Amino acid sequence: MKKTVIKTVIIISVALILALVIAAVWLNHYLFGTVVSHNYNRYEKITEEYDCLPTELQFGEYKDRDFKYFQRNMIIFESHAYTVRLSYDGEEYAKQKSELDTEFSFCTQKLSADIEEPFKEPEFDMGDFHFRIAGIWEEGSILYEYPKIILFIGTNDTDNEIAYIFFEDLDQDLIYGSFEDFLRDDCGWKD
Repeated sequence: MKKTVIKTVIIISVALILALVIAAVWLNHYLFGTVVSHNYNRYEKITEEYDCLPTELQFGEYKDRDFKYFQRNMIIFESHAYTVRLSYDGEEYAKQKSELDTEFSFCTQKLSADIEEPFKEPEFDMGDFHFRIAGIWEEGSILYEYPKIILFIGTNDTDNEIAYIFFEDLDQDLIYGSFEDFLRDDCGWKD
């Protein structure tokens, strides 16, 4: 009888510990994890909500398209980043790159959301890409509230690529690090 009780206690203890470990792993992923998807339909849906984003028709004749959705969870907060990276042949790249200045209003002022956040340049280089922030200013008025919603557009003259990175986190108040770190850590950018 005692052996049966001891076996039952051990089985229940092991099952309880296993359940706690599984729950901890699940909660850690849910509360502090990331979600990555390459399903392009996510981008098509977000373009319906934000008309500052280029649509498939505006991308021109690209050779290759890579899409990445990156979601970060931090307890009750979550951020979303949508990256479309397009490669072109030489002529089409030059055409698409020249159209960027007519299609988008690029920010020319240093950006800061708060006195605690250092001012950041709206243009920066990262690897072979030259990034600019677009879609924030339109005819002198704020179109979207920085840093809650940001559209980065990068051009790569070496590989004839254009990247559109749309970031959305309505709870975001500051960006403490550099834009380069922000793209890597909060948007899932990889060179």
